[in-house]
Amino acid sequence: MTLRNQRLAEIREHIKAESSHDMPALLAGMTSDCFNDVAAVPKPFRGPKRVAERYRKQSFSIWGAF
Repeated sequence: MTLRNQRLAEIREHIKAESSHDMPALLAGMTSDCFNDVAAVPKPFRGPKRVAERYRKQSFSIWGAF
């Protein structure tokens, strides 16, 4: 598999995890030093625990809670 195809596969898995609200799968695709930077929030969410909080409180609450 080419690097491009690997990256596309990772993106698809990320979107699938977000869409299905699968937090373990979502975090499995992130590194231990991951961060999530949201335009309307002053500071980025750093690390898997904080990123998970962000998804639970902000993104997924719009479509349904975990």
